Amino acid sequence: FGGLLWDIEGGLTFGFNALFLMILCVAVSMLIQNLFRRTLMSAMIFCLVVTLVHQAATWFFFVYIAGRGTAFPLLSVLLPSAAYTIPFMFVYYFLCRAINSKFRDAGISMDGSEL
Repeated sequence: FGGLLWDIEGGLTFGFNALFLMILCVAVSMLIQNLFRRTLMSAMIFCLVVTLVHQAATWFFFVYIAGRGTAFPLLSVLLPSAAYTIPFMFVYYFLCRAINSKFRDAGISMDGSEL
């Protein structure tokens, strides 16, 4: 849903962000379910990797292939916006942990496990 809203607002090809974010979110969810634990460090690493991959793909498809420039948009717009994403990840991480603990205290499991 967030990717579609981003597509409506962003002015790029409709569906690019929705499809890209859906694929990346499913991949990260599967990695967290099967290989990694839910920690602040893993959230920070995945946020950084997903943001950098998304920004690099956006630059490649909409700047480089379209012939609109070279590295200037990547270095002046896309990578700084990726860097600004990381501090907000901490806010969302602790907010989601607080919400999860409230549900756990109420007896509702958010991850499908038995309480």
